[in-house]
Amino acid sequence: MNKDIVGNKRVGLLLTILLTFIVFVVYFGANPITHLKTNYFSNGGDLMKDIYATTYHVKYDSSYLHCGAMNYPYGDYYTYCGTVPYVSFPIQVLHNMGVTNAPNYVNAFLAFLVIASLFLSALFLFLLLKELGVHPILSVLAAVAITFLSPQIDRIGGHLTLSFVCVYPMMIYFLVKHYKTAKYRYCIYFGLLMLFAGMSHPYFLVTFAYVSAFYCIFIFFKDKQKFNGIKGVLMCLLFQLILPTILFYLIWGYGDTPADRTAIPWGFYEYRGRVEGLLFFHGRPFWGPLKKPVEWESFCYIGTVSCIMLVVIVISMIVAACKGKFKEIFAITNNPVLNVLFYAAFLMALVSCAFPVMFGLNVLKYLGPLAQMRAVGRFLMLSYYVMNVIAIYLIAHFSKKIGGKVWPVVFAVLAVGIYAYDVNRNCTGYKQRYNIDIPCLSDVNNELDVNQWVKETNWKDQYQAVLPLSFIHVGSEHIWLNCSQKRFFDAVYVSLKTGLPMMSNSSSRASIKNTYKTVSISMLPVVDYPFLKDLPNDKPLLVIVSDTAVLKDNDNRVLSYSSFLAEHNDIKFYTLEIDSLYKLCADFRHELAEKVQETEPSTSFYYENWDSADGSLLCKLDEKTLIFDGDLPSDDASFLVSFWVGDYLKDLHSRSTVRIYEIDENGQQWEIRDYQLHKNCKAVYDECGIIEFLVNTSGNNKHLRITLENVYEPLTAVPLDNLLIRPNDTHAVTESEGRVFYDNLPVVDYEFN
Repeated sequence: MNKDIVGNKRVGLLLTILLTFIVFVVYFGANPITHLKTNYFSNGGDLMKDIYATTYHVKYDSSYLHCGAMNYPYGDYYTYCGTVPYVSFPIQVLHNMGVTNAPNYVNAFLAFLVIASLFLSALFLFLLLKELGVHPILSVLAAVAITFLSPQIDRIGGHLTLSFVCVYPMMIYFLVKHYKTAKYRYCIYFGLLMLFAGMSHPYFLVTFAYVSAFYCIFIFFKDKQKFNGIKGVLMCLLFQLILPTILFYLIWGYGDTPADRTAIPWGFYEYRGRVEGLLFFHGRPFWGPLKKPVEWESFCYIGTVSCIMLVVIVISMIVAACKGKFKEIFAITNNPVLNVLFYAAFLMALVSCAFPVMFGLNVLKYLGPLAQMRAVGRFLMLSYYVMNVIAIYLIAHFSKKIGGKVWPVVFAVLAVGIYAYDVNRNCTGYKQRYNIDIPCLSDVNNELDVNQWVKETNWKDQYQAVLPLSFIHVGSEHIWLNCSQKRFFDAVYVSLKTGLPMMSNSSSRASIKNTYKTVSISMLPVVDYPFLKDLPNDKPLLVIVSDTAVLKDNDNRVLSYSSFLAEHNDIKFYTLEIDSLYKLCADFRHELAEKVQETEPSTSFYYENWDSADGSLLCKLDEKTLIFDGDLPSDDASFLVSFWVGDYLKDLHSRSTVRIYEIDENGQQWEIRDYQLHKNCKAVYDECGIIEFLVNTSGNNKHLRITLENVYEPLTAVPLDNLLIRPNDTHAVTESEGRVFYDNLPVVDYEFN
C-alpha cells in the first residue's frame, strides 16, 4: 500500500473503524449492533438495575429529578438510583410530549453508548498515536488492540457507565494537542469531556480533576511562557477543571437531594487496587495462587507489552541513577505530556494500591466528598491507558532510532502479535456473556404467552407497589439484604410490566432514615412499621415470591397475612392489605405481652442497665470500649447477647463492630468471632437499634469479654443500654424505667398489674 495513502488521516480513520468493527463482530457477534433494542449486556446486577431505574423513571415518574422506581414510598434522587441523566432526560421529555413508545428505547440508547465508545476509543487512540509520530499502520493496529484489551470492557455487564472506553484516550489526546498548540479550544474540549464523564460516573470526574491539576502544575513550572504566562495557565485551569466541576455540582445537586446519605461508604479496603491485578492477567501471578484473591474491582491488567516496557523503563531509571543522570529518570520519553501522565498515573496507582493500608480507615473522615470513592481500585484505569500509549510510543521511536527497514517491522510485528494474544484471551467469552435475549422484557406490547398475565387486570389501579419477598435492600451502606440475580430480575420484571414501584432497593447510598423505615418490614414489628403512615393511599401491596426456600422468619410472617392470587412464570403473586399489616404489628405486640405472662421468673441470665448519669454506657467510637468483662450466668456453652444502641440512625453508628473474647483460667484471651451491628439488628425502636447475636463458647471457660469499636473511628459517641446475656434456650423478662422487655424487646402493649 502506498505510504502516502496509508499516512492519510482519513484513510487511517476508516481503517481503524473497519478493523474495530471486524474485531467487535468476532468477539461480541453482530447481535449487539443489529439488535440494540432487544439485546441485553446483562440480565441482573447493577446493569439491569440501571436499565430498570432509567426505564421506570422515564415511563412512570412525573418528576425529572426524583426516581420512584425503588424504595417506595420514598423513592430517591434520580442520580443515586442508577439512572443515566443524558439518556433519561431527553427520553422523558419525548414521552411527556406524547411519544408513548420512547421509554422502550432506553436499553437501545445505553447499548449504543457502550458500542460507540469502543469505536471512539479506537479512533482517538489512532489520532493520539499518529500525533505522537507513530507509523500509521502501527497506530491503527495498536489503537484497536488497546481498545479491546481495556479492562473497562469487563465492566459492561456491571457498572455500565464505567465501561465508556473512549473517555481516557480522548482525555490524553486533548492534553497532547493542547500542549502542542497552546489553543484554549482543547481545554474546552477537555472540560466538556470531564463534565460528560463525571455525569456518567463520579470516578471519572475525580480522575479528570486530578490529571488536570497535575498537568496545570506542570505547565506552570516548566512552560508557562508558551501558554501566555500565568494568565494562560489559569485559563487552562478554569476550562479544564473549575468550570466543569462547578457545573457538575450544580447539575447533580439541584433538587431534593437526601441530606443523610452515608459520608463513608463500605469497601475501601476490600476494593483497593492490587499490584497483582495490574501486572498479571486476572490477578493470577505465574508463581502460584495468592493468599488473598484479587477482587474484581482490582482487575486492571495493563497487558504483556506494557509490562515488558515497564520493566525496560525501571531498568533505564536504575541505570540513569547509577550514572548520576538524575534528569533522565524523569524523562521517560521525549514527550513532556507523556512523562507527566506517567508520574500522575504512578502516584494514583500508588494511592489506589496502598490506601487505606498505609493510613488506616480513620483517615476517611477527613476526606470529605472523596470518601464517596470507595472502590479505589477503579483508579488504576488511568495507568492502563497511559502505560499502553507510552509502550507503543517507545517501541515506535526506538525502532526509528535503530534505523533500517527490518527492525521497525520486527518490533511492530512482535508488539502487535503479543497484543493479539492478550486481546484474544481478554475477549474470549464476551460473545456468550454479552449476547443475552430477554423476550419477556423485549415484548413491550405483551404479545407473548409469557406476558399474558399482565393483561389480566389494571395493576396500577388495583395496587400501589410491589413487595418482593424475601425483602431486598442494598444501597444505604447501613444494611445489606442481598438476593440472587434471578430474584432481583423477577422484581424488576414485575415492576416494569405492572408500572408499580418496588419497596425494595438496590440503588446507591440512599437516605439512612428512609432506609430503616422501609427495611422495618424485614425486622420484628415491635411497633407499627414506620413506612405505613407515609403511604399515599390504602391500596394493597402486590407481594411476589420467587423462592420460598430463602424466606426468613419476618418474610414468612408478612406472607402469612397475604392472600394468594396466582402464579406466573414461577413467580407467586399475593395481595396484602394495608390493614393486614397494621394487624400483623398489633398481633406481634400482643404475642409479646402474652409471653411475658407465660414466662417463669429466672436468674440464669445476666442483665446490665448501666447506672450512669444518663442511664447508659457511652461508647466513644474512635476507641475500643469494653461492654462486658465477667463470668457467664450459667454453664451453658451457647448464649444470646443483646443490647440497645442509641442514635442508631446516625451515620456510621450501625457499622460498628462487636468482638467477643473468651478468657481462660490463666487470663489468656482469644477472639471467638466478631459481629457488625447492622447485620444483627432485630428491630429499630425510638431510633435505637436492638442488636442480638449468638455466641458459641468452648464450654471450658466461664469468663467472657465483649468490646465495641469502629474501624472508621468517627469522632462521635454512641450510648449502649440494656445488655442481656442469656442461654440460647432461656427467655428473659426484664424491667427498666417503667417498661417491660421480653428477650430485650420492648413490650409496648403490656400493662402493669
